[in-house]
Amino acid sequence: MSSTSIPKVEGLLAWLEENAFWNSDLVEVRESSVGGTGVFWKLKDQPDPSQDSLILRIPKSSILSPKNSCLCNLLMDYEPSDPAIDLTQGMHAIVLTYIYEQALGERSPWYAYLDTFDLNEEDDQYLPLCLWSKIEKEALFNSECDMLNMLDSSELISFYLECVNFAKTNTSVLEIPPTLSLDTAEEVDENTPKLRFFAKCVQAVISRAFTVDKFHGLSLVPGADLFNHLSPIKDGDKIVPRENVHFVCDDDEDLCGDCGEMGCEHDESDEEIEEEVLDEDGSADEEGQEEDDAEEDTAQDNNDIEDLMEDIPLSSDSEDSDDDGHSSETESINEDDEAKEDEEKRPF
Repeated sequence: MSSTSIPKVEGLLAWLEENAFWNSDLVEVRESSVGGTGVFWKLKDQPDPSQDSLILRIPKSSILSPKNSCLCNLLMDYEPSDPAIDLTQGMHAIVLTYIYEQALGERSPWYAYLDTFDLNEEDDQYLPLCLWSKIEKEALFNSECDMLNMLDSSELISFYLECVNFAKTNTSVLEIPPTLSLDTAEEVDENTPKLRFFAKCVQAVISRAFTVDKFHGLSLVPGADLFNHLSPIKDGDKIVPRENVHFVCDDDEDLCGDCGEMGCEHDESDEEIEEEVLDEDGSADEEGQEEDDAEEDTAQDNNDIEDLMEDIPLSSDSEDSDDDGHSSETESINEDDEAKEDEEKRPF
């Protein structure tokens, strides 16, 4: 990873005092005798008097993640030209987030933290393997690095060009960072200076990033990347790890999918919406049942009328009669009586 600038650590510690909890009574940050920057126990062989051993506590609102950066909505709306590159989450998202926040300078809420990243454009010490010289790569041919395709720069170049396209797409909203400011006609290869600096940013970010939770995903946690892990030791035939720093985070199962917090108002509103949907479904079912019952009653009434009509004897002249069935029946009876009287009057 890129080193941390010692002269700028004091600014980071002041930022942590303001935006998080940093236990300066127990630890101090200084240059390590084996190189780089380290966090050292101030009490030497003495334990923590409070028996708490809490060194750093930082709220999620103070971490740098794609979800709480200035790019959040733009990342979600952007449609990449390369489907293999997802700028909404993971390594791609946090690298692009870092580049934009770093370009904001003092306007970024994380300026004191990002300013400790010691990135030197002239120093190629932290370049990834895929940008090493041809002679250096030849020494790694047929090695595990070669088998894992770590010597191929095409994936890095594709990622860089996608970030350049993102910057151009959103230039009306945010100023393009210098690293992503590329002329349309300019060709990109392994020797392009802006690509090489972009690669250093990628190395600096992925060597520091932590997976926080299912909401924030891969994120930069100010202060947490200052800690170095003790090397394991060999005890007989066994390798014994020496974990002296332990990081914990909220349980993913209880996190809100909208804001990443626990026990927020979104959960209550979701429950209310669910209850309303259930109520509406229940009402709709009742209305549908009432309509079905009404249709069944109407059908039953029609069947009853048809049964009654079958019991009524109708004359052949009933089609010309009134709508009242009783008048038709009366008329047919009168006609039969008249026919009987005519027969009685007829002579033998």
